[in-house]
Order: sequence, then C-alpha cells, then structure tokens
Amino acid sequence: MKIKESSLFIQSSSLVDFKASNGYLGRFANRKSIVFGTVHGESDPSNIFNGDEMGLFWRLHPNKTYKAKEKLVRFGKANKERFTVFVAARMIGEKLPLAIIGKSDKPRNFNSIERLNISYFFYSNAWMTSEVFLKVLNDINKIMVSQKRFIFFFVDNCSSHPDNLKLSNVTVLFLASKYH
Repeated sequence: MKIKESSLFIQSSSLVDFKASNGYLGRFANRKSIVFGTVHGESDPSNIFNGDEMGLFWRLHPNKTYKAKEKLVRFGKANKERFTVFVAARMIGEKLPLAIIGKSDKPRNFNSIERLNISYFFYSNAWMTSEVFLKVLNDINKIMVSQKRFIFFFVDNCSSHPDNLKLSNVTVLFLASKYH
C-alpha cells in the first residue's frame, strides 16, 4: 500500500512545513510496531466459557507399553470402571468447580468432599444425564448471579444437553456437530 506524502505541522519544534516520505512513515511504523489491519467488533473473553465432559477409566491398563522384543504382555480383562468429569473453564483461564459423576451414592474415598471445590453426582452407569447437566448449569448460574456476570457457555451438542434452557445469567450455546 502506497502512503501519500503528507504535510504535518508540529508545534513543539521549529519545523513549520514537515513532509514525511513513504520511507519515513514505513520505518516509523516498523519502529513503533504499528500494522495495518481489520478492526473487529467487541469481545470480552472474561465472559466466554466452554464446558465438556470426559469419561475417566481410572483402573484401565494401557494398551501400549515398552516390552521385550517378541514377548507378549497380558494384563487380563480390561477394567471398564469409570467416572465422568465435567470440566468448565473461561477462555483466558478461570476454572469453574468440577462436577464428578460416579456410580456410588457415598464413595468411601470422598468422605471429605466438602473441602474439595467439586460437585458430586451419582448415576448407575456414571454417565452425564440431562438432570445432572441442568443441576451443574444451575450451580454455574448461581455463581454468575453472585458475581453479577452474564456469560456465554459453549457445550457440545449431545443428548444429555437439553436445548430448552432458560437461565438468568448464563446463555448456553451449542457447538455444531460434524455429524449433522
């Protein structure tokens, strides 16, 4: 892009008729890290969150390992014992309390769960359900109401995420599925 020669009047110096060449303006922009670019609309990354659940098979042995050449390694039957963790975080780092879904109503190793910053739910197969998802979103909404914040919350489009949600401070947006 060619910059036209411009005439600048500088009061603080003795220059009355200063003419900047294209080279002068280019070097000045380079020195001051000035670039030409598109102006985008407003955005507030402090109010954009993403949430997703994952299954954690905590007793499953790895299916690959280092072994002696030509030797067969066996661990026995694969243990499918799992729990589901729902993780939600802000675009620039703030993390919301974890939600864990297990099989047991009162797991023995969670007897001090109040000290942890998590919510625990139980379901027979430890999967996310619509009821649990609604409880988690209501908890997030309560946090945002107490902080007087209005947020966008992105989640994937799956059957356990109902789409008729009416929350005061959380707007749930569904990510497009690649299968639809």
